[in-house]
Amino acid sequence: MKRLLFILVSVFCLSTLTTYAQEVIEQDSKAVKLSAKELARQEKEREKAAKDSIKADRAHQKKQAKKEKRENLEVEYYEFISNYEPIPTNTGYKDVDDFFKSTNELFAILVDVEQQIGFIEIITHEEIDDITGDTIQVVDGIVHKETREPIKKSDALETYTTATLQLTSAAATAATLSLGGVSAILSAIDNPFAAIPVVTQVKKIGKSVKMSVNMIPIIQGRIQENKDALNFKRNNEVENIEVGEIPADDQASLD
Repeated sequence: MKRLLFILVSVFCLSTLTTYAQEVIEQDSKAVKLSAKELARQEKEREKAAKDSIKADRAHQKKQAKKEKRENLEVEYYEFISNYEPIPTNTGYKDVDDFFKSTNELFAILVDVEQQIGFIEIITHEEIDDITGDTIQVVDGIVHKETREPIKKSDALETYTTATLQLTSAAATAATLSLGGVSAILSAIDNPFAAIPVVTQVKKIGKSVKMSVNMIPIIQGRIQENKDALNFKRNNEVENIEVGEIPADDQASLD
């Protein structure tokens, strides 16, 4: 009887150990699978992070290159405008002379625009809009760049409006001249080799026209930013007037 009981207990223990061992093996197997899955997930995340980093670096480099290109364009443009002199229109080639007349008119407009808006300096600081959460430019003052004398908002806005209209006209002229193409102008010259100085000048002016085509939208955008900032200041002053808070130094500009 004792022997039978011993056998039964032994069988039970063996069965229990076998079951436990199977459970341990299954758990280990699951753990291995989970570990492999986690490693795969982590590896996938690392690959994604690496790709995102490369993408961000390329976007940054592209942005920097675009910024540098724009800065170089502005330097070249303002140097050209500050030193511009009308081009003689007596080459003896009608198409060339007509081209030079049109470019003279274009550049004269651009010079006039720069003379109008170039002296205006908008002094601003950035604030966070309480309603939208956007960063906005708040105007602290408007002064003459050279004399530092204050300028009325109404005068600045009127100047910007006039310049905007001029730039719209200039943009259309520049686009027409650029689309016409320098090659079309030069094709009217029977013997280009006999008129190398004229050909060289036409190509040079053609590059300046293309430069203007690229620069005009930048100037227009800058003017619009300044107008928006000035209008924001004016709107704030209107609100202040409604509650009886009229800045003494701005009273004259509200007339």
